[in-house]
Amino acid sequence: MSLKERKDVINYFVDKNNYNSYLEIGLYGAPRTFNNIGCEIKNSVDPNPAANAEYCTTSDDFFKDLEEDLLMIPPDFKWDIIFIDGDHYHETVDRDVPNALNHLSDNGTIVMHDCAYGDQTKTRSNPRGTDVWKSWVRLRCTRPDLKMNVVNIDWGVGVIQRGTQKVWDKDPLEKCLTNDYFVSLMDENSVNPLDSYSLYSNGQFLTDIGEGKIGTYIDDVHPNLTRTHLMPFITKERFYEIYE
Repeated sequence: MSLKERKDVINYFVDKNNYNSYLEIGLYGAPRTFNNIGCEIKNSVDPNPAANAEYCTTSDDFFKDLEEDLLMIPPDFKWDIIFIDGDHYHETVDRDVPNALNHLSDNGTIVMHDCAYGDQTKTRSNPRGTDVWKSWVRLRCTRPDLKMNVVNIDWGVGVIQRGTQKVWDKDPLEKCLTNDYFVSLMDENSVNPLDSYSLYSNGQFLTDIGEGKIGTYIDDVHPNLTRTHLMPFITKERFYEIYE
């Protein structure tokens, strides 16, 4: 399977683990991801009526209604794979991930989109910017019971599973959640490997061709970049080595 975007990562785990159920938080447009996922049971949540999600509500209200047995889905139902691509702000994602973990099957997988943004990155679909990376870093610093990696494709596709990881305890959490720290170097005295690029948003692996337009995607994971370790950031090749 060629690993190019979010749907490829999701379907890799669906095929590998014979997953049967899928939940998408933040449908936006069903043809992009939802319609391409090969699960028998599929559910979607999005508060925007234009998205035509099965549940037109916020993720907070969806999980609340689920647990209060107000939906057609049993309150103890657990999905095999859950894709989080809803509100692109850490305040919401900080709740989405624990809620997803509470309704994830024992061998399940959570996939998150947009993990590699910098604080100020703005696109047509996210005109206010986004800071999903802060939710990711919080988990990396506080949850030794998870296994986490971000694949350096499609704006950063994060993979969360139950397992083990060495939490990032090099510096206090409050410092790790700052943009300056996220884009810093492991060795401040060495050369920044991305100095030769004009980065779009002080932290995203994309060149800026001017007037807010995005240029070339930089397929590079360099050990001197702090965010490579905070994610951890991995290449497509490394993904297959880890999850084969």
